Amino acid sequence: QFEDALERLEVLVEEMESGDLPLEETIARFEEGQKLLRTCGELLDRAEALLEGGGTATAADTTLPPADEAATGFAPQAEDLRLLEHFTHRLEALPAPQPLHRIIAGGGFAPASYRLSLLALLADGAESGPEEGPVGSFMRLPLEVEFGDTLTAVGEDEIAAMTLGEVRPRAAAPA
Repeated sequence: QFEDALERLEVLVEEMESGDLPLEETIARFEEGQKLLRTCGELLDRAEALLEGGGTATAADTTLPPADEAATGFAPQAEDLRLLEHFTHRLEALPAPQPLHRIIAGGGFAPASYRLSLLALLADGAESGPEEGPVGSFMRLPLEVEFGDTLTAVGEDEIAAMTLGEVRPRAAAPA
């Protein structure tokens, strides 16, 4: 998937650099290129997290146990924590408001869903999370997350549409 995205990105750059495209097509290719860059970045983040942890990518059992048999006191898996830390670092560098669907995009449906669930926690506020550790650090990010009540088309990461929303740096409190 990474190689395919990178090859398509190279084609887009060549087409835009040729100067032969009308403005509308150049803009469309630029926007496609931005999506591909996010996808490549996410894939690299996931690969880096796997390499740092010495883990391997394996298929996960996604079946859920009956509610009365579900474990209640378990720690997040090491890979989840690495992905959380990567996502935290990305959000720390957020320079300006971004649409929710752009923040979560990249790497496929499962990572996008994971990032969306983290943003839902962040929207609940820092007081709802632990004080220490990677989750605590994430919960204290100076960001506001807003979920709307309308849908927006996404068309990537196996997501057709999702709630329109925005992630933005929190305004500094007046001194």
